[in-house]
Amino acid sequence: MCGQKFELKIDNVRFVGHPTLLQHALGQISKTDPSPKREAPTMILFNVVFALRANADPSVINCLHNLSRRIATVLQHEERRCQYLTREAKLILALQDEVSAMADGNEGPQSPFHHILPKCKLARDLKEAYDR
Repeated sequence: MCGQKFELKIDNVRFVGHPTLLQHALGQISKTDPSPKREAPTMILFNVVFALRANADPSVINCLHNLSRRIATVLQHEERRCQYLTREAKLILALQDEVSAMADGNEGPQSPFHHILPKCKLARDLKEAYDR
């Protein structure tokens, strides 16, 4: 399933993406990475997915698949170069835990998005791409 078009229709929503396998062989990780210590990779695959109306025009579906494939290629390269996705995913998960802990207190449930956005470059970049 990795490296191929992903398409799923549920009710009135069509999901289109491009699952991508991360092959972390030691020789594939850049030796120019400035980080002093490399951790064992925890991410095996990821999927860039767009949600759109189920009855979207086939040309729109193809366009979004191509876009998801291109974004996945760039993210795969950055993950191999400097573990970008791994770092950003760990940050997002930590911030979600932080928001959950706040919800357990007196503050009630909050959207993690507003806490993640200012601290996570991947979230900001995706939001900027979406807003354009």
